[in-house]
Amino acid sequence: MKIAIKYTIKSGRTLTRNLPAQFTVCEECRGKGSHLVEGMRGAVYTWEDFAEDPEFQTDYFGGAYDVPCETCRGERLVTVPEREVLTRSEARFLDMVERVQFEREREEAYLEAERRAEMGYRW
Repeated sequence: MKIAIKYTIKSGRTLTRNLPAQFTVCEECRGKGSHLVEGMRGAVYTWEDFAEDPEFQTDYFGGAYDVPCETCRGERLVTVPEREVLTRSEARFLDMVERVQFEREREEAYLEAERRAEMGYRW
């Protein structure tokens, strides 16, 4: 099995490498195929909250607020490069792509934190 990994260089040209791949359990939903709706993720509910509204507790733990996983689309597994069998060239390419992706995500997180701070949000 192969997975196409794409990387866009500064000139705008896209490089694509087909790398050996394997299935692994989705990290986003931990293999469940669904997760809590975005607006409720990270919220903290106490047993007192559930005691005040037993129906909410039943719905919450029963999956009423779950949505299909956006990463695996409910399939519970994702395809990832099989690092153990990559050639040296393939491994270097994958490392470069992952490094750039990490930097982009870090920059996005920084900009989001900056935006929240400007709007007066607290952590």
